[in-house]
Amino acid sequence: MTPQEAAVVLGKCAAYDNRRPDPATTAAWAEALDPNLTLADALAIVRDHYAESRDWIMPADINHRSRDIRRQRIKNALNNQTLTPDGLGDEPDLEIAWKKALMQGLGDGLDLDAASSAAWQAIGRTPPPQLETRSRSVHPQLRKA
Repeated sequence: MTPQEAAVVLGKCAAYDNRRPDPATTAAWAEALDPNLTLADALAIVRDHYAESRDWIMPADINHRSRDIRRQRIKNALNNQTLTPDGLGDEPDLEIAWKKALMQGLGDGLDLDAASSAAWQAIGRTPPPQLETRSRSVHPQLRKA
């Protein structure tokens, strides 16, 4: 998370608990917050925290809730299946990079189609032509492992 985003998160916290963040605090929070944390998720986590608790929220609290949210999003999107991309079986490094990019997208809240497209883009490839022509009722870039 950037220092500018951390400042927004701290501003939201301050609205609830009257803390007085300074530049050093903002820099420390930016350093401590999970780099996969989105600003939207962080703000929602702060809101939800203060809807349930009077305790001050800290970066570790936000990181913990963020990881739970990301895990649940991935689990929901994949429906407990392990999916692998067609067309990358002979390139294990690219397959691993594709899977990481897919998980990143799903964790960020993208749907499976958008996350799959982002994963192909992240590895600098497009789905093989035979995958692009398949029915849209099945995720064309994916097959069950």
